[in-house]
Amino acid sequence: MRTERNKYIKRLMEKYSIYDERELHNKITHEEYNKLIELELNSAREA
Repeated sequence: MRTERNKYIKRLMEKYSIYDERELHNKITHEEYNKLIELELNSAREA
């Protein structure tokens, strides 16, 4: 699941042409942020 999160982050970075994950959090939409949190929680549950 962690790899799914990383792939999602990579797609968002490419979409917004941002290469710093901290800066990405300032640009993404609320829905994208919620999906990112959901992926984080799922990977934590599986660990």
